[in-house]
Amino acid sequence: MVRAAVVAFLMSLIPLASTAQDEAYLSLRDMVFDLETNEEFHAFVDADLPLAVIMETDIEGQTMTLIMVAEGTTSIYFSDGGGMIGGGEYDFVRAEVFQLLGMVDQFANHFSEADTRSRPSTGMAHFYVVRRTGVFRSEEFVEEDMWESGNLSALFRQAHAVIGGLREVQTAQQ
Repeated sequence: MVRAAVVAFLMSLIPLASTAQDEAYLSLRDMVFDLETNEEFHAFVDADLPLAVIMETDIEGQTMTLIMVAEGTTSIYFSDGGGMIGGGEYDFVRAEVFQLLGMVDQFANHFSEADTRSRPSTGMAHFYVVRRTGVFRSEEFVEEDMWESGNLSALFRQAHAVIGGLREVQTAQQ
């Protein structure tokens, strides 16, 4: 039931695809990966936290990207356009983000240095963690398997708590 509501919410954010939208998506995504080398940004972030966490999921051939940055920026967007930025302006969303950022280290053994910054395979999902020391990627997983069990299920459920907060923001704005 929860998964169906989340998928319906995510799908409502997706407009029709275009090359320009895909380029904008890649540009936004790359900005988050570039935080690794942005020393000016590092000064504003607690040294114990990752700079950002990204959860990406393939939904019917489109990539949904949830961005959670250590200074509070929270956005969700799609490879073919659409999404929501500015969720981190809401205290209840920020609280969920900081809870996720604080729990990432518990899952360190499920991440390895990212050789590439590829999108997830069809029907799959993965996490990236951006740190001062590099970008790390989790193994890919089937999203449906993570609701109840799996090595990263607690992290996955917390990411969906962030999505739930974004959904509340969108509902309140309508």
